[in-house]
Amino acid sequence: MWGYQGLGETLGLPVETLWSTDEETERLETSLVEKGWWVGELVGRRKDGSNFDVLLSANVVKDRSGLPVCVMASFMDT
Repeated sequence: MWGYQGLGETLGLPVETLWSTDEETERLETSLVEKGWWVGELVGRRKDGSNFDVLLSANVVKDRSGLPVCVMASFMDT
């Protein structure tokens, strides 16, 4: 979907590079911090700079003590 080839190009990539605007990144991050989840449509930005619509479902994964460990997300193009 994003046009990257393999993990070598994506590991450590700042999440801000995946979305077309900083506002979309902020909206997603705020919801994850406040609610622990987010579902909705965003405009993604491919490696080549082109935009596309994506449906995102994301959840914060916590360990047994309730501390956040990672974010699990699935994407579907629309």
